[in-house]
Formats: sequence, C-alpha cells, structure tokens
Amino acid sequence: MKKSPIDITPFLRVLIRLEGGVKLSENKSLMEQFEDNRERMYSDDPDDNGGPTFCGITLTTYNDWAHRVLGPSTTFTKEDLQMLSFHNWVEVVKVLYWKALGCDQYYGRPHLALAVADFGFNSGVKRAAKYLQSVLNEINEITRAYQTKRQGEDGSYHQELIHIEEDGIVGRETLTAIQKVLRHATAEEDAVSRFCQLRRDFINRCVERGTIHEKYMRGLLKRVDYVESIQRHFL
Repeated sequence: MKKSPIDITPFLRVLIRLEGGVKLSENKSLMEQFEDNRERMYSDDPDDNGGPTFCGITLTTYNDWAHRVLGPSTTFTKEDLQMLSFHNWVEVVKVLYWKALGCDQYYGRPHLALAVADFGFNSGVKRAAKYLQSVLNEINEITRAYQTKRQGEDGSYHQELIHIEEDGIVGRETLTAIQKVLRHATAEEDAVSRFCQLRRDFINRCVERGTIHEKYMRGLLKRVDYVESIQRHFL
C-alpha cells in the first residue's frame, strides 16, 4: 500500500492562528481568513530582530524564497511584503520549512511533523533538524528499536544500535529512523514531548543570552505548549 504524504494544511492553519493572531472560522477557507486579516498580520516591531514580518514571514525570508524560486534578480521591498499573497505565503512555508524538513514524509506522524515544522519556522531549519535527530537517538537508546546486525571479528553476529548523525539535514537516514524508532503507538507523542522540551530550553537560553527579547518569552512558551497539546484527531 502506497503511503500518502502528510498534508500541510493543518500546519498552515496553526501558523495563521499563532502568527496572525486569527481566531479561525470553520465557515471560511484559509485564504479568505488570510485576506480578511491582512492588516493585523503585518508587524514592524523595532524590538523584533527579524524586522518587518507578515504572518511570520520576514522580508529576508521572503527574498530568500524569491531568489531560490524566481531568480536572483527578484528582490522584494517592505511594501511588497505587506501585499504578500496567500499563494506566495503558502509556497514560502512549503519550500523553506515544510519540505526542507521533510515533513510531508513523516508518514503517519502528523503531530511530529507539525512540531518540527513550527520550530523550524520560528528558529531555523538546521536547528529543528538537529533537535529531531537528537530526540530520535535519545528514544532509540531507551527502546533499542532501530538496530542492525553486525559481524564481529570472531565471525559471530550481534545487534548494534544505529545512531543517526546529528547534522541538521533531514535526509533518507533521518526519515528512515522516524519510521523505525517511532514504530510503536505511543512513540510519536513521546517524541513530540521531548522535542518541545528541547525547544523550551532553547527559548530560555536565548532569553538569558539576550538574543530573544524577554517580552516575547511568555508568548513563545505558550506557543510550544499549544503545539505540544494538539492531538492527532485535531490534525
């Protein structure tokens, strides 16, 4: 049976709710709600190191996507960011975060995909990938679910634990580990819980170092709580 890729729509819904501050309605499409709340989705807070932002997408990020997809000659301005279309917003999220972290290929684990994508969206793809790899290795140390048979010098075979390289790149090795390490029913929620705790620790360290303004800390921690609390049936 062919596995279906995980739908990005729940992640888009979470971003519009959290980044746009929108109370979503079941009677309207995401595009309609995106357009209806356009003004409130734009921010240019001087305390925000990211600069001008539209529903979580900074001008730098928008131009990064444009240079990759539309060509190096395409450069957007602050005014262009304010007029960011729903279609382009979705494409930026999909290209730079969702697919960059392989989230469409976490077959049967939508909660983990959302948690990883949201952290990547907030704090960088490479960091989110490394945290995911760290969690998979941590769980595998306990469950020993992902092993391989090795031949020793004496010719006998033994089981050896597979350790994923924590290189910040979600490739075939990491995607295979997700399926092997998280094969049991409760494993996904354990992984999400561990991943979200690493994220909380990261936020607290950033506040201590001054790389995140303290006034944002409570909101960021609430965001992590929300992402962790979302159950499979909601997704």
